[in-house]
Amino acid sequence: MWFSGVPVALAVVVLTGTVAMEVRLHKRDLERPNRIVGGTEVAQDMFEWQVSLQKMVDSPELYKHFCGAAFVAINWVLTAAHCTMSVDAANARVVMGTYDLRKPTFMYLVEEWNRHPDYDEVTMKNDIALVKINMEKNLLPHRSHSPSHITPIPLSKEREEPSNTFFVSGFGHTSHGGQASDNLLFTQVKFVDDEECQKAISKVSIYQVFDTNLCAGGHERDACQGDSGGPLVTCREGKSMTSKDCSLSGVVSWGLGCATDGVPGIYTQTSYYNSWVKDTIDKN
Repeated sequence: MWFSGVPVALAVVVLTGTVAMEVRLHKRDLERPNRIVGGTEVAQDMFEWQVSLQKMVDSPELYKHFCGAAFVAINWVLTAAHCTMSVDAANARVVMGTYDLRKPTFMYLVEEWNRHPDYDEVTMKNDIALVKINMEKNLLPHRSHSPSHITPIPLSKEREEPSNTFFVSGFGHTSHGGQASDNLLFTQVKFVDDEECQKAISKVSIYQVFDTNLCAGGHERDACQGDSGGPLVTCREGKSMTSKDCSLSGVVSWGLGCATDGVPGIYTQTSYYNSWVKDTIDKN
């Protein structure tokens, strides 16, 4: 059952011999407003690719964070396609280069959404989008320095391996139903292979995990890690958490509730979309 593009919980009756059992299925959680559960504050000069997508609320002076994103090229950030569905690009802006949303450094208007052409709202396949901005027009002119110190994060070139170390980051809730954090938080999550992930998802839902997805987590620090659209990165062990030692592995796509025990978070795996990202940027 679907309502306004978002699935609602289903109750399915399963007959086992003469006994009928009701199985309560979880609804897919698309909003997941930046819940970094069990996270740690990010230090300066780390995770510099983190972006906050914000939408206008009531007036041109009031904006609210609604999704995360990652800075991947000059004038471009990468997010989830579903983040772009209910917000007009003309009413959105990008905040980057800050570790505290109360102290924005660089702020740009969104010029256009570029959703993947094969994005499917029902299955959530190809849940990825590029956001075009103009970095020559900072909305905070009193900031004298340029964003040249903020380096785009490269996309991973190959399918991720279980041995990789993954981190997810965002500005958000520190617990399910808790208060949001204005400070950028991050936490480490564990890779879950496709077969194990699908088994976990199938126990509590009817949804499919595709080979273009990446699953991570499954305990108190995962199913609601990060914003929708936010970055999942892998960094070389023992190195800095900067763009020279990290790559963008995934985009937060969906989960089942928040930190549902034993159920991984679902990401769009970026390595499948390198050609689309390059082509889209080149065409524009």
